Amino acid sequence: MLPRALLLVFSGLSVCLAQPQYQFLSLTGSDVFRVASATRLSQSGSAIGQVDGDGKAAVFSRELGTIKPTYAARIKDINAAGDIIGVTNQQKPFLSQPPYDTYLDLSPVSGSDNGTPEAMNDRGDIVGEPCYANGWFPGLNITILAAINNAGQVIGAVPVFPGYQYFLYTPGKGAVPLPAPPNTMNNNGDLLFGAPGAQYIQNSSGMIPLPSCCAWTGINDFDEAVGSVLGANPQDPLSPRPVFYSVPTGLIDLTTRFQNTSGIAYPLPVGINNRGEILLEYSWFPAGFAIPAVGIGLLTPVSGAR
Repeated sequence: MLPRALLLVFSGLSVCLAQPQYQFLSLTGSDVFRVASATRLSQSGSAIGQVDGDGKAAVFSRELGTIKPTYAARIKDINAAGDIIGVTNQQKPFLSQPPYDTYLDLSPVSGSDNGTPEAMNDRGDIVGEPCYANGWFPGLNITILAAINNAGQVIGAVPVFPGYQYFLYTPGKGAVPLPAPPNTMNNNGDLLFGAPGAQYIQNSSGMIPLPSCCAWTGINDFDEAVGSVLGANPQDPLSPRPVFYSVPTGLIDLTTRFQNTSGIAYPLPVGINNRGEILLEYSWFPAGFAIPAVGIGLLTPVSGAR
C-alpha cells in the first residue's frame, strides 16, 4: 500500500526586461530531414529524439551534430555528461557515452535480455522495466518506473483497478500517491501536471497555476516553464507561438526575444534546462526545396545568463 486560476490571454503577455534575449542555434545544422522530433534535453544542452521517415534514434549535440547510433532502436534518456540509455536493434538495454560508437549491454544488470531503461539521472542511476532497483520499493507491485531525478526521487506506478496509481518515491521518506501521471519532474521533485488549459506545477510550497492559453511541455529546477500558445486557427502563420512563464516574469512571447532566426518557422519548445536553454523543434526551407524541412535547435540566453 502507498503511504499516506490563473487565466491569462495571449494579448496580455508580460514584457519583462529581466528576461534574457536568446540566440538561436541549430543542432541539426544544414542536414535536411523530412521528420525530426526531440524528447529530452540535458543540463549540458544536448538532446535526444528521432529523425528520418523511419524514426531513427538520434542524439543532437552542438559539439557532434546529429549522431544516429547504428545499434540504437530507441534512445530513452540523456544526462548532463551526455550518457544515453535505450534499447538496441536486438531489443537489449544499453548505456552509451559520447561519441556513441560503442555501447554497454545492460542485460546483466537488468536481469533481462529485453529490459527497457526508461530514465537516468546525472549520477548515472537508471530506472526502467523490469524494475532496476526493486529493493527500494518493498511490498509494491511496481508496473511502471518512469523518471528519476538527481535527488534519487522516482516516479512510478502500481496497478490499481481499473488503471494505475502513480506515486512519487523520495529516499528516506517513502512513496506519496499522485493525482495523475505527471508530464515531467525536476530535480527538486516539482511536478508538471495536467492537460492543455488546466496545467500546473506542484512544488513543496503548493500549486503554481500555468496560463491556460498554452500547452506546457517542460520545466527546470527554477520552476520556469516553456510551451506553446494554443492557436484557434492551426493555419495561422503566427500559431503556435513559443512561450515562457515564471512567477517573477509572467507570460512571455518568445518570438519577441529571438535573434538570428531568419527562415525559421513554427518553433515548438520541448524543454528547458537550468542554464535557461530551450530545446526547440522547428521548420525551415532549404534552398532548392519546395517543401519545408524540420530541425532541432536551442534558444540560448545571450543576456541575463545564469
